Amino acid sequence: MVLLSGANNFVLRRMEEGVDFDSALTQARAKGLSDIDSASKDATERTALLARLAFGVESILSLLESVRGLSPQNARIAYNKGFTHTANTPTDPSGNKGAAAVCAVDFTRCDPYHSLFLSRGKRIVFQGSMAALVTPFQDGAVDIKRLGEHVDFHLAHGTDALVPVGTTGESPTLTSQEKADIIRAVVRMAKGKRPVVAGTGTNDTRTTVEHTRAAKELGADAALLVTPYYNKPSQEGLYRHFEAVAKAVDLPLCLYNVPGRTGVNLLPETVARLSKIKNIAAIKEASGSVEQAAQIHALCGIAVVSGEDALTLPLLAQGATGVISVLANVVPKAVADLCAAARQGDWARAREIHRRHFPLAKALFIEPNPVPVKTAMKLMGRDTGEVRLPLCEMAPSNVDKLKAELKALGLI
Repeated sequence: MVLLSGANNFVLRRMEEGVDFDSALTQARAKGLSDIDSASKDATERTALLARLAFGVESILSLLESVRGLSPQNARIAYNKGFTHTANTPTDPSGNKGAAAVCAVDFTRCDPYHSLFLSRGKRIVFQGSMAALVTPFQDGAVDIKRLGEHVDFHLAHGTDALVPVGTTGESPTLTSQEKADIIRAVVRMAKGKRPVVAGTGTNDTRTTVEHTRAAKELGADAALLVTPYYNKPSQEGLYRHFEAVAKAVDLPLCLYNVPGRTGVNLLPETVARLSKIKNIAAIKEASGSVEQAAQIHALCGIAVVSGEDALTLPLLAQGATGVISVLANVVPKAVADLCAAARQGDWARAREIHRRHFPLAKALFIEPNPVPVKTAMKLMGRDTGEVRLPLCEMAPSNVDKLKAELKALGLI
């Protein structure tokens, strides 16, 4: 394989630490790394670096094979060409004219929203550990001060993105004004250090458009759209729902498939259709089916994000870019380290982290989310544990099971 130059590897490492591309490039020059390609600032190099950072080499090769229809050999050639700016050779070793060049050119055609990766400003949005934030309550009211403490906790422990007012944030029992207040507060508290992916989905298309537009105006970097629940639309209805939102609001969108809650399954074929819409960039896959995630990968290049902590490792292994995590509210560094290990190809480390925290991940769902995670945070002294009806406190026997897992990890 042709490796990136020393300078560009330095840039990649700095970007992994959260430094934006231009600053990392300036630092490389300041260190006297003279092997920076003259084209380093063009779209190909920027896109290639971000794609490699987001997916890892093997995932990109798999995407090139499935999405572009290349043989493994030609995928490797195309990958190398795309990263080294030598895509001017018209014929690859197998005699296939232009295969490598075409794929390298495809790197440059990535728009700001959607292709092999999604970037938004300085940081990749749908990558790594994305914490599904709880909404803290005090005597029934949203506690913005404590919410700020939660955000600071994640910033200090490696969480890659913040996801407010989703399922874990008890969005069904929040008013529109409370949702706006929470999104505004999280954007302000994140201070541009982490992307904010706001939950805006409802079972009414017009309302979803309104909420998504509001999230954009409040400064969210992207929106998370659950499939419409209760009214159980057909696959065509689902397609038209998401298409309407994407056309109405120019913001990166992450589909959210969780049939256990909504009563409808967003099928891989529908996801593939939706992936052709430029600002539909990812899907949070929480169907519980590793096979369904694999089918999505086989049909299109949309970023797949795990929606279940217990399945994060197997989904990462087949190319998922990260997880929207409940577990990260309790052990944020562990979830971030798991995603980072997978991205770096250190699967032994990833398995170790997964196996150590798997029992806790399961315990956080012994009752409906977010009741167990809020209970865990209360036991750790980080939240009141309050939830809004129709949710209620955990059964004592289940609290004991949760305590056992927290004690096993030394968290209480």
